[in-house]
Amino acid sequence: MLDLIDKVNGYEKFSRDFYNPYLTYGEQRCLVIIDDIGVSVRAEREKEILFRILDFRSDYKLPTILTSNLNITKIEQVLDGRIASRIQGLCKPVHISGKDRRIASA
Repeated sequence: MLDLIDKVNGYEKFSRDFYNPYLTYGEQRCLVIIDDIGVSVRAEREKEILFRILDFRSDYKLPTILTSNLNITKIEQVLDGRIASRIQGLCKPVHISGKDRRIASA
């Protein structure tokens, strides 16, 4: 997600109504996977980019996979209610539990 946000931010004319090839890329791929949602997106502009991608994908019922260590309540607190609402409408939560393999293998 951060790579995409960096590219959108680097494109000079970002706005809701202006064509941005990087933003369109995130919106219109047949499958989008966003890892660690809620961890790295903090600035208002980054939240707007994430919202726009999720809103587009929700409107067109495009498959989207999101991963996070945060539950939906925490995502709403960290990001905002609009983003949490789109996530709830777009995704089916799947809880995965177990040991952190990254820590166990270190």
